[in-house]
Order: sequence, then C-alpha cells, then structure tokens
Amino acid sequence: MRWDCWKALSGTSNSVTTLPPKLAMAGAGLALLPNTAGMAQNMNEQQAQRQQLLEQAEQAFDSGLVDRAEEKYRELLAADDGSIDGWFGLGTVLLQKNLHAAAARALSAALDRLRAGGTNDDGGVEALICSRIGLAHYQMAGASAALEWWKQALTLYPTAEVAGWVREVSQQSPSLVSVVIPTYNYARYLPETIASVFAQTHKNIQLIIINDASTDNTDEVIAELQQRYDFVYLKNEVNKERSASLNIAHQSVQGEFIISLDADDLLLPDAITLHLENLQQYPEAAFSYGAIDFLLSDGTTRPSEMPLHSGELFDLLFMGNFILPLSAMYRAEAWRATVGFNEKTTLQDWDIWLKLLRQGPARSMNKTVAHYRRHAESAHQNKNLKKIFRSRMVVLNDWKDEPLYDMAWMHKCMFHEKSLPDTVVEELVLEGEQDRYLDYRYAQMLSQRGNQGQAIEFCQRALDGLSPRSFMASPFWTLYLKLLKDAKRLFDAVAFIHAHVDDIPLQRGPDYCYAAAETLMDHFATSPVSKEGLDLVERLYLHCLDIGEASGRFRILYGTGSYLPCMQLGHLNVALRRLEQAQLYFQQAAAYGHMDGFIAYSQVQRSLGHFAAAAGPAV
Repeated sequence: MRWDCWKALSGTSNSVTTLPPKLAMAGAGLALLPNTAGMAQNMNEQQAQRQQLLEQAEQAFDSGLVDRAEEKYRELLAADDGSIDGWFGLGTVLLQKNLHAAAARALSAALDRLRAGGTNDDGGVEALICSRIGLAHYQMAGASAALEWWKQALTLYPTAEVAGWVREVSQQSPSLVSVVIPTYNYARYLPETIASVFAQTHKNIQLIIINDASTDNTDEVIAELQQRYDFVYLKNEVNKERSASLNIAHQSVQGEFIISLDADDLLLPDAITLHLENLQQYPEAAFSYGAIDFLLSDGTTRPSEMPLHSGELFDLLFMGNFILPLSAMYRAEAWRATVGFNEKTTLQDWDIWLKLLRQGPARSMNKTVAHYRRHAESAHQNKNLKKIFRSRMVVLNDWKDEPLYDMAWMHKCMFHEKSLPDTVVEELVLEGEQDRYLDYRYAQMLSQRGNQGQAIEFCQRALDGLSPRSFMASPFWTLYLKLLKDAKRLFDAVAFIHAHVDDIPLQRGPDYCYAAAETLMDHFATSPVSKEGLDLVERLYLHCLDIGEASGRFRILYGTGSYLPCMQLGHLNVALRRLEQAQLYFQQAAAYGHMDGFIAYSQVQRSLGHFAAAAGPAV
C-alpha cells in the first residue's frame, strides 16, 4: 500500500459561524503515514488497479471534481473495503459536499480500520481523522460530540488549531436542545425546515423527526437528509395524529430544553440562542416565547399581531391561546411534570401551555424567532369545524374546577357564535354531543323555526345544573324568558323569575334583569298587581342602572325604566326624579343616534308634562 502526500486545500464550503476554521482537505493520501513506495514492486494486478483508482480519485478531488472523486473512492471501497485511504478520502469528499452525516460514518470507518490494523504512526493520522469527525458533528449542531472528538485528537497529536476549537466550543452554552418535528405528508417542506434547525448559531442540538404514517415520499426524503444530518427518525405504522406523535417523540428527548416545530415552519438562526438567554435570565420560567413572522406563499413575510406577555399567564391564556409552538422553547423538566400532550384534542398546544404554566411562568421577548408558513394546507384551515369545537371543549373541560372556567367557556361561545354555523350545531346535537352551549344554540334555532315547545326543552337542558354565579346564567336565563313569553307561558316565566329573585345581585348582565322586568310588566297587564311585584320590577330596573354605570349603552337603553313602577305605586316624587334621570339618559341615547332614545325621550317629556304638577316639588 502506498501513502501519498496530500495537498492543502480550501476546506469545507459550508462555513459555520467562526468555528471551526477551514480544515486542510486531501484527496486521499495521509501525509503523516510512512511512504511505502518500495512495496509497489510487489504489487499484483489487483493491487495496481486499486492504486490506480486511488490516484484517479485524488486527481479528481484536486481538480475540484468532487462527484468524480466520490465515484472513484466508492469503486475503490467496492474492491477493498479495508482501505483506510478509501474511507478517509470518501469522508473528505462528503464533507466537501456538506453530507456531514455520511462523512462522519465514512471517517469513522477509516478510524476503525486504522485502529484495527495497528498502523505504526505517531498519532497524527488518527488525530487528523478524529478532528474531521468532530468537524462533521459540529456541522450537524452536535457540539458535545464534536468536543469529545476534538479532545481525542488533542490527546493523540496536540495542535494549536484543534486546541482553539476545543477552547471556543467549551466557552459556548453546553445546553442540549431537543427539536421535535412531527410530520404528515409534508415531505416537500422537510429539507428547508430541517436546514433551519441545523443552521442555528447554537450548536448543541438533538433533532427528532416522527413520521405519522405519511403517504407521500417522506421516507425517501428522510433517507436523503440522513446523508447530510444526524437525527433520530421515528415512524408510526398507523396515523396517530399530532398529539400522540409528540408524546412518542418526547420519550426520545435527551435535551434540557425542547422546541416542537411543525414540519413546514422555519426557525431563524438565532432562535435557540435567544431562548436560552431568556431562560437563563429567568430560571423560574417554564418556557420562553418570542414573536413570529408569517411566511406567505409568495415568499414574503408579514409580522404577526399575536400579543407578547410575561408572568403568570394561566388566566389570560385560559381565555384563548395566543402562543404558537414554533415561537416557544420549554424546559424538559417542566414538560415531564405534566401528563404530556392531550391526545383527545387537536389543540394540543393550548393544552400544553396551560399545563406548563402550572409549573412556572412564561417569559416573552420582543424578538422574531421563527417563520410560520401560511398556505391553504395549514392545519388550522384543514380541520373539520366539528372537530375544532370538540377539541376546544376537551381542553376547557379539563379545567372545570378553575374559577375562570365559566368565563373562558363563555369566551369560546362568543367565538363559536361566528365560527360555528347553525348547520354544524345541528349536526353535533343530532350526533348526541352533550354540551350546554350546543343546547343553547339549538334552542335559538328551533325558536326561529317556530318550534317553541322543543326550543324550551333544549333551553331547559342547557339550564340544568347551571349555577346562578356562572357567567353563562344571564344569556341562558334571558333566552329562557324570551321562549316562555313567545310560547304565552307568562306564569312559568314569572315563576322562574321569582325562583331566582335572590340571585339577581349575582348577575353581571343587564339583559336578564331587563327581560325579567319587562316580563313582569307584561304579566301585570293581565294579572293583579302587588306592591311586592312592583318592588321587584323596580329592583330589576335599578339593577340595570347599576350595571349600566360600567356600560353607557345599557345605562342609556335599559337603566331608566324604573320610573314606571314608581308611577304605578303612586310614588310620584320618586317617579319624577326617575323621569328627569330618564330624560337625561334618553337624550344621550338620541345624541348617539339610537332610535330607542329618540322615541323614549319624547315619551318621557310627555310624561313629565302630565304629572309634574301633581307630583309637586321633587325631593
């Protein structure tokens, strides 16, 4: 075997920040090994052929024909698998082509054969191979592995260059960050997404990709990417959906911190570095998150308008999710303290943030960390509306004991008023979905169709077990009274009002109080009027006025009817004071353009003229 001297070349084309410096690359020969040219006289024909392949590979590499060089090295290895020159040369070529994972394997094969053969050298050759393997790992964001290989190289053959690499990497953050990418039929986006992970300025990363039984060419794309990068590849035999896939992948996490990245999104180069700095500054935080830009189909970006908050965000986030997974990095220890992702919902991100916030606060930073790809196939646009509704309720119902559960529930109801069509509501109800909000919506639909009897039944089902303290009580009670009035069941409506008379101060919405007062006034039109009944009407109207202090609209339109029972009770002075107040409020309403205000203002003026003299001076 002949060892040729190798020339100093430019090094890898994929420079990585400031480290490591460009290595001297060689076609094949290892200059530190002894020249055994004398052995050429004893070469047989097969050895001569191998030597010719080696020389052809070196010449091609020296000429910059890396594909030709790779071809010849592979021919050499096909003829002689034990060729150290062949494996070293192939590894060098693959490094030049940025196929770092394949290069590391080839160089490791060269090292194994060198050590197995017991070649007598001063350690320089072994050190050179170790340093090249370290370079390959560093290019794959494996700083810890690179450091170990470079330390081996220093032990075997100390050089100032490798010592500088070790020193510089040792000064960087040692934290291992695991990036988890679940993918389903997104093969076309994987190369760019994975490249964004390995392009991080932080160079200590574990990448885990889990294929959720994709039906596209994901396996073929992964096989190509495995030549370039070192990562864990998992595959579900059947589709389990995102939550289950994330739970499976998280079992392989080795890092201290975790990012869950969708297969079509991109991390910006400083993302992990920024997150680490943020979490190091706030060690009590369970996770860090930053701003994102939307990546549009034409390649342009647009900043998102999602809010950035820090601290104990559970109550705020409980009202609705505003943190996307690609924008955040969380502590592995905090994640393990949860029960993992909820596999019954497609809103696993909202679910996990709430769980993590029970482990510690969140810290945001006003820095853009990722690009969120917007296209017609985005998950939030593909999901069935019924599935989305069920997913929201699954998350909410996991936190039923929270003080703000009712408020969060109502917030979601208001959201669904616009996003959940009546047809979907009806399908869910007919499919047997048990949900108070669906019963409420369906009762409204039945009422519009004139089916008041069935509407009342569904409204009663919605009211079953509903606490008067609930934020749901006011709109549900209001609908119930309306349905009873439309069905000419005033006695039932009045009975319902009296049954909840002690709960009136608990109500936060004037709608019910106003509806109840109007219902009682309608009832008094055909039934005996009692002082207790009129007192209750006034109490309801006055409660509207109290609530109206915080809402100009309700104060104007609902808060002035209390003069009516005062007039019927003969409390003329009080009624006059109420009328004067009503005149002011309705005048304001008229100024705002409310037609009710114009009409009521003129009515109040007439009323004032009719009995002001009888009332005497206002007291």
